[in-house]
Amino acid sequence: MNDTVGHTGWPAGLREAFDGYEAALAADDGAALADAFESGSDVLRVDGSGILFGAEQIARFRSARGGIATRTISRTEVRPLSDDTVLVTSESAFDRGGRGYQTQIWRRADDRWRIAAAHVTPRPKPFDTTISQKFHYFTSP
Repeated sequence: MNDTVGHTGWPAGLREAFDGYEAALAADDGAALADAFESGSDVLRVDGSGILFGAEQIARFRSARGGIATRTISRTEVRPLSDDTVLVTSESAFDRGGRGYQTQIWRRADDRWRIAAAHVTPRPKPFDTTISQKFHYFTSP
């Protein structure tokens, strides 16, 4: 992972929590993913499909979705909002092309960092070449 971070760096323990979450995503470890998020109904996750409210909805989504495509975190920015609340944004470079982005609010309680809110911008869908073949828009006359 690129170590690009905000001017203050990673607060104690947050980098390890972030890396643990990324490892859980790569392994599709549902229990570890659920544990990375705060519990209760206030936590949320947003992506192009909509908003998931609460730990239970997020866990159901993850169990139905399956894993994510192989990727590398190429850039990370860390912005403390308070001593126990930090905004983390990161850019992902997918092995099969494309870039995605995630923004997370991490909160520390009882000396443990967890995600309180997450927004994911997935990589763009690849161009469907069957459309151009069907309508001959991109073929020579």
